[in-house]
This record gives sequence, structure tokens and C-alpha cells, in this order.
Amino acid sequence: MAVSITLNPITGEFDLVGGGAASGVDSVNTRTGAVVLSKSDVGLTNVDNTSDATKNSASVTLTNKTIDAANNTISNISNSEIKSAAAIDASKIADGSVSSTEFQYLSNVTSDIQTQINSKFTTPSGTISQYVRGNGTLATFPTVPANLDDLSDVVISGPSNGQVLTYDLGTSSWKNATPSGGGGTGSAGDIAETSFSMANNQSSAANVTGLVFANATVRSFKALISIEVDATSDLFQAVELLGIQKGASWEMLQTSTGDNAQVIFSITSAGQIQYISGNISGFVSGKIKFKASTTTIG
Repeated sequence: MAVSITLNPITGEFDLVGGGAASGVDSVNTRTGAVVLSKSDVGLTNVDNTSDATKNSASVTLTNKTIDAANNTISNISNSEIKSAAAIDASKIADGSVSSTEFQYLSNVTSDIQTQINSKFTTPSGTISQYVRGNGTLATFPTVPANLDDLSDVVISGPSNGQVLTYDLGTSSWKNATPSGGGGTGSAGDIAETSFSMANNQSSAANVTGLVFANATVRSFKALISIEVDATSDLFQAVELLGIQKGASWEMLQTSTGDNAQVIFSITSAGQIQYISGNISGFVSGKIKFKASTTTIG
């Protein structure tokens, strides 16, 4: 008799099915009588009746397996499931702009970083006239003096041309005084060295700014003048003016040496020195430098 073994999909067991009326079966797998075989009887212990769809969604415990992360998705990983030996690079965190070395700098931070920074320096509420010291406290800028005699150790009284500051040990202060000794005693009308830019072809008398002698102060003067002309042919001339005030008028003598810069000086009744100049070929610029010593009236 032909015999076949089939898997019963309902019971999950194998059925023995005989065919024909041939001679009977004496035994099956060493069993006799009404024999029912299980999957272990035919070496299929690991076979079950679970559908493929159900198997794909089942939970499976894997041991010592390698999973390709590029083709699989692993979800619901908790912190406790990440081992310290994983050594995740800091560049994988957030936007990746912080390196592992930079991340390590946080190892000694004991609390919120911004809070710690704020506690180190508190911006004081000051005014525009204050500044912050190195220790974080406020201080007021010192007042900038508008005049020299606003300084606590400077005393200026009745200043005049040619005076200088001298230190008085007796009062521990600086005072204005007329220099004496060496070059002689200065005078109230003296003029320190000054520069003036002259014009070419100045046909009418024009003031030499700063070269003036006050009628109420100056009796006589001696002015030393240098003239430099930048032109096709450069010119250099030294001029000396000697003047005397005669009450209602001035008289002045002009002497010179060097080139002829074509400059003639005059003086007004008010003591103002004026000049006229010739038309110099290729004139670019002209400079008059002067200083003067004086004697006073009285």
C-alpha cells in the first residue's frame, strides 16, 4: 500500500495517509497501531505554522549579529542601551559644528555656562562721563581743563607775548613770567617766530598777519624776516625791519641780503606791517617767516 505523510495546516501535525488495498503497514517510525506523527518525528522541530507576515513583525532577540545601518532602521533606542565604549564623535551631535576636542572642554563645567559668565562680570549702570575700572567698578573721568590756568598748580596773571611758565618752589605752582638772562629780558610786545603765506604780484599793500606792533605798548622794534619763493628760479632773501613809534606815526627802515624776492614792506599808523610783491616768473608759492623784539613805552 502506498503511504504519504502530509502536514495538517489546522493542527500543525503530520497525517499518515494510506492508499489502495495492498498489504497493511506494520509500523511507522517504530510505532504501530493508529499512528500520529509530530514534526519532531520527521526532523522538522523548528517548523511552525506562522505566516511570513507575522514573522516579519515579531520581536526577535539577536546575539552577536551585524546589522547594516544603511539598509535597516533601528528605533526606540534608550540611553541605557548605548554603551560607553560606543565613543560617539561630537560631530554627529546637532549640526556637527562642535568637535570632540571642543566638546571635552565642557568636562569641568559645574553649572549653566551663561550663568557662570554673568556672575563673573555684571555690567554697571553708569553715565557717559564714567568708565569701568579693571575690578568692574565705576569711576568718573577727570575734568579736562579748558584753559591752562584751570590746572590746580598753574597760576596765570596778566599774560603777554613772549612770556613762559616758570615753577615757583615757594608756592609749589607754575606761574607766567618774562624770561631773563642769556638772551636778555623779553618785552611785552615781542613776537615769537611765525609763518605767513605771501601772494604773487600783490600790487596793493596787504597785511602780514601776526606782524603788528601795538601803539599803546611798543616804542621800537627790530623784526627779522626770511622770504622763500618757490618759482622757476627759487629765491631766498633775509630782511631786517627797524621801526620807531613817534607818537602819532611810525618810521621804519628796511635792509636785506640774498636774492631779490621783489617784496617791499611798509607800516601803518596802527603799527601793522604790510607788503607788496612783484610778478615772479613760474611762481608756485611764497613763505614769509618773522619774529621781533621790542622795547615798551614809558
